[in-house]
Amino acid sequence: MAWPVLAITLRWVFVPLMLIQTIAHFRLNRNNPKQALFVPVYSWLLVLVFAGVSGCAGDSESTEDVTHDPSGGTGEQTEPWTQEELMDPADLAEILEDSARENPVILDIGGVGHIMGGRIKGSEVIGPTSESENLAELKATVAAYPKDVDLVIYCGCCPFEDCPNIRPAFQLLKEKGLTNPKLLDIQENLRVHWVNLGYPIEEES
Repeated sequence: MAWPVLAITLRWVFVPLMLIQTIAHFRLNRNNPKQALFVPVYSWLLVLVFAGVSGCAGDSESTEDVTHDPSGGTGEQTEPWTQEELMDPADLAEILEDSARENPVILDIGGVGHIMGGRIKGSEVIGPTSESENLAELKATVAAYPKDVDLVIYCGCCPFEDCPNIRPAFQLLKEKGLTNPKLLDIQENLRVHWVNLGYPIEEES
């Protein structure tokens, strides 16, 4: 905080005083050009050097503040899931295509397979969990599994940030104490990030 105060003092106090001193010095030494120029030039060079140092220090201090606050000032998690709890569609597809691997429990909380060209193979349809009856259905479904079950939920009805189903559904999984829930990271919709990529599906009429 000292550097900004010093810079303001330099700009609004010291510089005007230097200007007044320079004018007075020229008047007093008008008959001696060398003497008239030497002191003002030397003084103004010191002002410029000092201003540059204070400016650099101020920039450094500002950069340090930004670097030490990666949360953007909020310090709060805005979504019910962490980055580690998001699952890339390619990773789930790899599991489903490997017959030697055990599949996780997959729950469809969007119910849009009929308009997207199919639902993910092996998934159980719960329906849009923005509706209370489907959220209750999800609660009853997960209650039948142990807390450490490998479970993946997905929607894919619309862009991720606008989806009305994924947040209440994942919040419920956390409230029920599941230790390994995953949310399929479908950024646009199920057709774009699953069906069109040729990943395993079950067609719906």
